[in-house]
Amino acid sequence: SIEKSKKFFHNDNKFHATLFKFAGLSGVWTLIHTNAITLNRARIMANLRTNPQVNKIYNQHLEMLESIKSKDKKRAIKSFEKHLDDGFEGIGYLLEKYNEFFI
Repeated sequence: SIEKSKKFFHNDNKFHATLFKFAGLSGVWTLIHTNAITLNRARIMANLRTNPQVNKIYNQHLEMLESIKSKDKKRAIKSFEKHLDDGFEGIGYLLEKYNEFFI
């Protein structure tokens, strides 16, 4: 539903803001978040296409958190890279399929 999608997107933003804060990069997140209308549109379209996609993102977030909690640097890097790669792949797909939305 639209409400679930909005809630997920809101929580996803909070999750990323928290990661940036713990990394000492709150200002970077603020800059990204306040200047990323097109990025946000793409994130919403890419990430909320289907329930399995939302579940995949949720599970990636869990993996990222677990790797941080366990202080496993290699695992953390791998999980962050996977999350970013999948995100960019989804955005690339959207840019190809719906390029008229991203003028």
